[in-house]
Amino acid sequence: MGGEKDFNVPIAGSEQMYQALRSMNIPTELIVYPGQFHGISQPSFIKDRYERYISWFGKYIPK
Repeated sequence: MGGEKDFNVPIAGSEQMYQALRSMNIPTELIVYPGQFHGISQPSFIKDRYERYISWFGKYIPK
């Protein structure tokens, strides 16, 4: 997950990792928030990000 306009951690690195994981048939997703910088500021994107965090933890972290 990252902002499209993030200059601190450019999204290109995430895109490369995404492609590498896909090439090894590892389930992965790449989420790019349009118009956002390093600190995601749009409320709907913030909500989406936290929902995705919670979903990932629920799937991969045993209770």
